Amino acid sequence: MLSIAFSPENRQIISCGRDKKIKLWNALGECKFTIDDAHSEWVSCVKFCPDAKENSFVSCGWDNKIKIWDKNNMNLKTTMLGHSNYINCLAMSPNGLFVASGGKDGKLIVWNIRNNTPIRRAEFNTQINVILFSPKYYWIICGTDQGLKVNQFKFCLSVYFIY
Repeated sequence: MLSIAFSPENRQIISCGRDKKIKLWNALGECKFTIDDAHSEWVSCVKFCPDAKENSFVSCGWDNKIKIWDKNNMNLKTTMLGHSNYINCLAMSPNGLFVASGGKDGKLIVWNIRNNTPIRRAEFNTQINVILFSPKYYWIICGTDQGLKVNQFKFCLSVYFIY
């Protein structure tokens, strides 16, 4: 396995890995559902939306794709493209409105998951290995091969500003 995550209500677990599968588990560790060939290459990261009412989770992989899935029926909702190489990591914003992605191409992309559009891009000259949203502010910390990178963004009335 390359990534695992708990659901917001702590009743389910998702996992992914090099077998290109995503698995849904109960809290006892029993596999309840498998998505075969969820991605065409390794699935590197999975994250549940922190808002339990959303009933969705996000995955990314070495096929350069980010996918949003319906947790209730395990069907694909949408696919987002924007990376030119494999994606290592995802982070969900605390309110569940945004997902950040990063990987081999050194691009940090913040996506609005309501309309599947990128709202912020930053480029580093190094691979991004891990991403984390601040729990309180709209800060994103990226762990890269060259150290930490901190990015900030804020939004107002559906218009996004970079500062």
